[in-house]
Amino acid sequence: MLTIEEILSEMNSSELTDPASSNAKEYLDIISRRDLDIITLQRRVQYLVGRLNNVLGTCGELERQNDSLRKENAALRDTLDAERAKGKASNTFPVDTSDVESDGATPRLRNRKRAPRPVDRSVVDRIRNDRRYYAVACDMAVHYWQRLCDVGLVDIQLKPTPKCTVTVAARIVCCFQTVVDPDIKWAFFERHWQMKHLQTNLARSTYKDEAKYVLVNRVFDRPDNAPFLVKSSLAAF
Repeated sequence: MLTIEEILSEMNSSELTDPASSNAKEYLDIISRRDLDIITLQRRVQYLVGRLNNVLGTCGELERQNDSLRKENAALRDTLDAERAKGKASNTFPVDTSDVESDGATPRLRNRKRAPRPVDRSVVDRIRNDRRYYAVACDMAVHYWQRLCDVGLVDIQLKPTPKCTVTVAARIVCCFQTVVDPDIKWAFFERHWQMKHLQTNLARSTYKDEAKYVLVNRVFDRPDNAPFLVKSSLAAF
């Protein structure tokens, strides 16, 4: 490894100090290239510093816009809270806690915000034309059919939906007999719903269906703990 003295002596040698020598020209070329490299690096640094300043300026502007939007959002939230408090005080937003309203409206319809689907009148008329089952399609019965359709236990064809189990279907029949007409026949429902032994299944109640039993009671305007009276006679077709 060369010492400092050796390096200085080499730099002060006649070969490097004499401009006409080849070694001096090569040395000057090296210095010139390094100067150009340094100038290039300086320009690159200046360019990058300029870009960084632009980015910082953009970030500052975005931060100011974010602060402005945050203030607007807070002002809108305060206004909305004030309107809600005012509406609650004036009972503008009533809270509905009942499952079935007196007019037949149900949570299923209110939550989904869609118009109720009326039951098929052709099915009702066909049932009503049969004297044996007129009570199942009288005006009072149609009212309860519509409410059962609203809560999703039957469809517009008066057929049970997947939500309506066999035991729930049997309890619906009991309610029709208790509320509408005691002479309503079990045989009609067994035929129309294609369900057998509805009376037998009524005794097979399970805890899974208790909420649906309460819903059936409320559809028929009965207390939640109202008993289900079963008419023992099974009328044949």
